[in-house]
Amino acid sequence: MKTIKSFGIFAATLVATASLTNAAAFVNGDFELPNLGTNGFTPAGNNDSTTITGWTAFTSGAGANAVYLASVPAPFIPTPTTGAQIVVFNTDDLGGTCSLVQTFDTIAGQSYTVGFDLGREIDINDPSSTGQAITVAVTGTAPTLVAAPDIMTAFTYSFVATGTSSTLTFSRVAGIGEDGNRSPALDSVTVTAVPEPTAALLGSFGALALLRRRRS
Repeated sequence: MKTIKSFGIFAATLVATASLTNAAAFVNGDFELPNLGTNGFTPAGNNDSTTITGWTAFTSGAGANAVYLASVPAPFIPTPTTGAQIVVFNTDDLGGTCSLVQTFDTIAGQSYTVGFDLGREIDINDPSSTGQAITVAVTGTAPTLVAAPDIMTAFTYSFVATGTSSTLTFSRVAGIGEDGNRSPALDSVTVTAVPEPTAALLGSFGALALLRRRRS
């Protein structure tokens, strides 16, 4: 598993700046909703909050820019690490950006860890391509560039919430971290609160006290 620092490398200015309201618990990190059945490949366009449950897609620029929800065995996509569906970020050579965004409940000052699996498409016409990259960012942090490995690989990204809701954004920007035609693929996104040291310590004391009471 690879760990990403939240202060990261500033890679690009995100275009997903629309106001997202009605935050709730983080959902559909495995992209299994909606169920496409087998061999599905559905694009999510600009400001599209219906194609991928719980997420909103944004696109900009010229060319065929879209976030695709795909299900096995769709051509070229890597094997999903959770379930049977995965998302693919496609930007055209003409330039442009595509992003996938979700706003969810957080507690101000609380530390969180975002886990995700990242890889890239299998391109039989360009097997030597060294692949692509995406940026990842959460409210209050600069986008961090993450190179997409040949195979699906687990990454973690840490942040401290600045309010009662936070927005997680994955983006692909044409020309940044780009080489060849193998689009980045994303799966198994999770958001987990990091226990406070004092709370964890008190919890261990409580468990110890309970153990002693049971033994006495």
